[in-house]
Amino acid sequence: KTRYPRAILQWEDLSKDTAFTVLERYRKQLPSFNDDIQGTGAMALAGVLSACKLRKERLADQRIIVYGAGAGGAGVAWAIRDGLMREGLSMKDALARIFVLDSKGLLMEGRQMEDYKQSLTKSKSDIAGWGGNAAPDLLTTIEQGKATILIGLSGRPGAFTEAHVHGMARNTARPVIFPLSNPTSSCEAVPADLLRWSDGRAIVATG
Repeated sequence: KTRYPRAILQWEDLSKDTAFTVLERYRKQLPSFNDDIQGTGAMALAGVLSACKLRKERLADQRIIVYGAGAGGAGVAWAIRDGLMREGLSMKDALARIFVLDSKGLLMEGRQMEDYKQSLTKSKSDIAGWGGNAAPDLLTTIEQGKATILIGLSGRPGAFTEAHVHGMARNTARPVIFPLSNPTSSCEAVPADLLRWSDGRAIVATG
C-alpha cells in the first residue's frame, strides 16, 4: 500500500483455510483477489453464461451442481449465486438452485464442516422426498435435483461417469458439464468421454 498504492494484488495457492481467512481480512483494505476462489469463480460463471447463451436460456432457469467444496468449489458456487441474483433472484432462491457436494456428499445442515461451507448447505426439508441417505451422492443429486449444469472442482479423476452424464442428459437436451480440475490426471472426466456418453449433446469445458 505504501510503495504501490494503486496496485491490484492477485494471490493464490495459499492453504484453503488460510486463503479464506486472508481474503476476509484484507478484501476491504487492499484492492486484491484470490485467484483460487474469486478467479476460478469468475471464469466458471463466464463459461456457464456462454453455455446458457448457446442454449438460448437464462442462468436463472438452471439448476447447478458444484462437485468439490474447496476454495475453487466455494468460489464457483458464490459466483454463480451472485450471477443468479443479478438476473433477479433473491439470495434464497439463488441458493436453492445450487447444490454443492464434497467427499461426503451433498453439504447438509448440522454436519461438521468448515465455516465457509455453511452458507452452501441444504436442510432436510430441501431434499424431502429424495429418499436414501442423509447426504445424497452425486448421482442422486443429479437425478433428484434436476441438474442442468455440472461443474467439477474435486481433483478426483474419473469422478464423472457415464451414469452421471446419462442422468444429466435426461434433465436437459444439452447438459453443461465442466470438469475443471487440472491437470488432466486430476480431471473428473475427459471431453471425448463426455461427448460420447451424451451423443454429442453436452457442452463441455475443462480447466
